[in-house]
Amino acid sequence: MKFTLEFVNHPPFELSTDCEWELACEEWCKAMRHPSYLRLDGRPVFKVHGLDYFYRQNSDNPNNVKARLDTLRRIAKENSLGNPLISGGVMPGGVPLPERVAPFDFLTTYMDMPSLPQRTEPYSYELLIGHAEAGWLRYAEHSSKPYVPYVPSGWDPRPWRDPRPSFALPTRHEWTAALERVKAVLDRFPKLGIPVKGHRQKMLLIYAWNEFGEGGFVAPTKGDKEMKLEAVHEVFGR
Repeated sequence: MKFTLEFVNHPPFELSTDCEWELACEEWCKAMRHPSYLRLDGRPVFKVHGLDYFYRQNSDNPNNVKARLDTLRRIAKENSLGNPLISGGVMPGGVPLPERVAPFDFLTTYMDMPSLPQRTEPYSYELLIGHAEAGWLRYAEHSSKPYVPYVPSGWDPRPWRDPRPSFALPTRHEWTAALERVKAVLDRFPKLGIPVKGHRQKMLLIYAWNEFGEGGFVAPTKGDKEMKLEAVHEVFGR
């Protein structure tokens, strides 16, 4: 089992000063030295959760964004970690301009859902995965940077009294079909994945292991038991 770090930078967790940023980079690099930290071609993988938030936190100045990421790269190299592969978190509804994503190595999405009014009855899972799939194709065809597609395992934030819409949990058939669909686009589009040494490593993100309060989880539960994990093995383990 490997792990990576994600700087969750939405308010109130922004780092406002260069000093705060450097101290955080030093802490992140300590974790990157762990033998189980995910590396591709020897490069540790790191993510900035929200690319747009990161720009706002750096005066919407591309030079400031690049300088911050260069600081992380410098500190990583000083710790003999090599040059990190840094992702910027984006939303699936629109592809950022090339100059905006230029400081990053690749792009990812944590989670998103269709903009629908909240209602008592959850919407269908097909609407949720269809929204994600439209984003996969949008980035595969139009992004200037490689993109790692995400697969939502569900979205129902009513336990947190969230005003956004809820969606039904996938059945085994729906979940397996969603995984088959993302596998197919990874095979079809060379821009989906992480860039390594002139080629790409196929990769996807599943939202999420245990976001129980938001209704996104693949961890075993009393209701579904190990169904979602079994489907992941069925689709990707062969």
